[in-house]
Amino acid sequence: MKRKWTAVTILSVLFISLALVIVSQQPPPTPLDRLPRNRPPILIDGDTDFDAEHGVVGGSGTISDPYFIEGWQIDASLNCPERSCTGITVRNANTSFVIRNVSIRGGSYDNGIWFFDVKNAWLENVSVASGGDGISIAASTNVTIFANVVVGADQGILVTRSHDVWVRASNISHGTQGIVAKDSFRITLIDNILNGNKANGLLFSHITNSTVEGNTITETSFRGMALFDSSDILADRNRIIGSGEECLYVARGGRTSIIRNQISNCTWAGVSVLKSDENIVKDNFVAGTPSGVVLYDSSENLIVSNTVTDTGWGITVASDSDANFIAKNTVSRSSSVGILLTGDDDHTPDRNVIQGNGVSQSGKADLLDSSDGTDNLWRFNKYEEEMPST
Repeated sequence: MKRKWTAVTILSVLFISLALVIVSQQPPPTPLDRLPRNRPPILIDGDTDFDAEHGVVGGSGTISDPYFIEGWQIDASLNCPERSCTGITVRNANTSFVIRNVSIRGGSYDNGIWFFDVKNAWLENVSVASGGDGISIAASTNVTIFANVVVGADQGILVTRSHDVWVRASNISHGTQGIVAKDSFRITLIDNILNGNKANGLLFSHITNSTVEGNTITETSFRGMALFDSSDILADRNRIIGSGEECLYVARGGRTSIIRNQISNCTWAGVSVLKSDENIVKDNFVAGTPSGVVLYDSSENLIVSNTVTDTGWGITVASDSDANFIAKNTVSRSSSVGILLTGDDDHTPDRNVIQGNGVSQSGKADLLDSSDGTDNLWRFNKYEEEMPST
């Protein structure tokens, strides 16, 4: 019996050794094997178009086994009969699919990818260099855009009339608008880099119940982040540096939470809130802007525990901004006023509470109420200079 097991063991060792020799003799993949293959633009209209002719290389279209379109290099302008053509178009698709490892280039008006009325789509490691829209998502749901690069587009990523769209770890640079979302809900933007765009880094219009977290937005010509007519937005842990107007701008809408952001070196203001109520501005760092945090015609906001330094005016409550709570902020090195209430004969801030703030090293006054407003309460603030009489 011992001899039998010894023979079996010897045969097993010989078999494994032979297999290793065979595997070792297989040639490694060459760089050419890994390069994307050229093909013309892709147009998929409906579930039946997911086949090899339309760039599909695998999958069955289920959630567990989606169709795969990958490994292509596409010139959107190739044989384009129109002023503007698109590299990949998918519309009217209920099936699940993945597009990845694709490179798209085009002319000044060409688009990269356009989804219309799709569900359960994943877009990963796609590069787009064209002058039209980079990646456009319309009337769609459950779309993930992960680790993509868009350069030079009119709108890097555009989302309209859609919901449950995730954009993560993508790089949008040197175009006009970075990321634009309109008339949509449950939009999640996490860990993206938006750099050198000529208008806004990120623009929301009529967006609800959405998250903007951990993004880096730098060197935009207009605003770093602009939220118009949007509500129930969380803007958390973003870095916004160097915008031509406001770093972070909220106009109308409400119930936005602006928390733990790093904001600096913008030409007009760090955080500006216009005609927007019930927002929270908390634990942000704001530096190097003419105005740090500004409320204008905005009421019932909480401005709490922010650090505001090296500005002209640290925190400003202006015009018909009523019943705001300004507390526990640290404001320093304002060249003019640390915390200011201001208005005119017809528009005054009233019933605001300015409490427990620490204000120092202001050029003209640490605390100043020049508004002629009523029932504003200043208490428990620490400051170096007496508040001037109004």
